[in-house]
Amino acid sequence: MTVKQFQDLEEVDQLKILIQFGILIGEITEQNARVFMYQVQDFYVETRYTMQTDDLTSIESFSRMDREDRTQWTILKPAPFNKEKYTD
Repeated sequence: MTVKQFQDLEEVDQLKILIQFGILIGEITEQNARVFMYQVQDFYVETRYTMQTDDLTSIESFSRMDREDRTQWTILKPAPFNKEKYTD
């Protein structure tokens, strides 16, 4: 899926894609919103929720991580891979 294909989807279908294929990679709290960043294949998606009601207010997708306002993100790190579990 490309970022353009994602953008052409209805909001409910975009959320389904995020649930099924999105990897949560960052979060930030702004004045009145919680914002989450996901990676979906080779593009990124921001979802924005109100602090008061936790309602989704926007979904923004983009293909590059070079915007200045993304420098203050708390980047989430995945749990470390457990090598011992998979040794012979």
